Amino acid sequence: MIVDRKPKQRQQPVVRQSLTGEKTIIVRTLGPTLTQFGVANALNDPALELRNAQGTLVDSNDNWKSSPKKAQIQASGLAPPNLAEPAVLDTLPMGNYTAIVRGVGAMPTGLAILEISAIGRLLFSGRLDDFCKTAARDCAARDH
Repeated sequence: MIVDRKPKQRQQPVVRQSLTGEKTIIVRTLGPTLTQFGVANALNDPALELRNAQGTLVDSNDNWKSSPKKAQIQASGLAPPNLAEPAVLDTLPMGNYTAIVRGVGAMPTGLAILEISAIGRLLFSGRLDDFCKTAARDCAARDH
């Protein structure tokens, strides 16, 4: 995912996910961890927001160890490897949700990976630009 917060561009990198039935999910963003795999320009300090279909903030996090649910995140086996990476754990009712990743600090731009997992099952993992290309193709095919 490419995160770029230029003042003229107000677009935020987002991933939308629909849930059927109540699910406990973990949403996490990896940025600094990517450098150990040779990824240049990794997002140094990502922050994460989870919003419902009405745009209301459901949960947010900057550094996963600062979460009040850090023990559950760690026990899930899905805690981010780097303390600067965010994660949220929530039990959510059926509905549509949006995950938003932002860069914070002195270098608010870079590459990151967003993962959405239901406990025991990966729902989405990938670079946002790949997700957007797939979504654009799907929408174009559906609309024509």
